[in-house]
Amino acid sequence: MLLTYSYFHNQYIQSKKGGIEIKKFIFIVGFTLILGGILTFINHPQAENSKPSDKDTTKLFKDLHSELSGKYDIGATSIASNQDFTTNDIIIPINGSQEYYDSVKDEVESLVNKITKTTPFENYSVKVEKNKIEQFLNKSAKDEMKLRYEITQTVHDSLSDYYINQIGDIGITDSASELIIEVHTLLNGQESTALVKEMEDKLNIIFQQKLSSNLLIKDSSIYFHIYNEDGDKIN
Repeated sequence: MLLTYSYFHNQYIQSKKGGIEIKKFIFIVGFTLILGGILTFINHPQAENSKPSDKDTTKLFKDLHSELSGKYDIGATSIASNQDFTTNDIIIPINGSQEYYDSVKDEVESLVNKITKTTPFENYSVKVEKNKIEQFLNKSAKDEMKLRYEITQTVHDSLSDYYINQIGDIGITDSASELIIEVHTLLNGQESTALVKEMEDKLNIIFQQKLSSNLLIKDSSIYFHIYNEDGDKIN
């Protein structure tokens, strides 16, 4: 830096001897500033793609379920991304035969692209695949998977009607005599105990009114574990 300053200072002294030297000095300074800007840009690459918020992700899964479930026989949708979120896929598994898959694949892909338009997921690739899990499951395992899906989706959709954009994933942990329903929320941990108790009451009503015929809950003790957005159990 000192050598650069000394050089330009000498150029400036010489420029007093004539207009040509002044123009030469100005040209050199201008060229150096432009070059410095280019080097700065090169040394500071564009920022990595950012991860969509949990609220955006929850809304996406809710919209996908609303538009696809019932109309198509699909498995559990998911999102796959690399570490810096430069490669992102929305994966939609299709259940059933190869013939059924071929008949709905393009339609499902077009619908998902329409759902993600103007959202943070607009540039995500949509991969509609034949569900590979089914081929490894016997009838009993498939039936149990459907019962689990009924519970998680019913709980998620019912709670989401009460707590808009506040409900995340629903999980199930079970044993021979216990069924633990894990409700992951976007609550920040500052909610009152009354609100958490209210959510427990609504869960009891959901199981009594909408899931009483589900075979997984028969003869099982049901427990609810509610978590905030940091993963801390709050009940």
